[in-house]
Amino acid sequence: QMTQQMSDEIISSADVVCSTLIGCGMDALLQSRFDSIVIDEASQATEPRCLVAFQKASSQLILVGDQQQLPPVVVSEAAVAKGLNHSLFDRLLSSPLFNGRIHMLQVQYRMHPLIRQWPSDAFYNGALQDGPQCGAP
Repeated sequence: QMTQQMSDEIISSADVVCSTLIGCGMDALLQSRFDSIVIDEASQATEPRCLVAFQKASSQLILVGDQQQLPPVVVSEAAVAKGLNHSLFDRLLSSPLFNGRIHMLQVQYRMHPLIRQWPSDAFYNGALQDGPQCGAP
């Protein structure tokens, strides 16, 4: 009980708390709620994993991901048959809830322009742009 109280004090005084999705369900975060929850790589996370974090949000859930990249890895055929190979991110993207109002980041800063060109054309209709420090082709 004293350990939980100490954890609660530390977490409640922190400006930012980082965790894995499943880590959100651990004892240290048991009583914690947060104004905002950000799930990075959300297109690779299964829905049940996202829901562990989702329950901690008191007002805002932000999903960040790229549906053109890897989907969730699900090795169980039974789980795949029940639809667990789809992410919450993908489900929301295909729902009428957002009605096509998706914000795509178009400027990339990691790849050389020659490497960026193919995924831009193949997956993003040529929409990817190079940041100022990516070097000219």
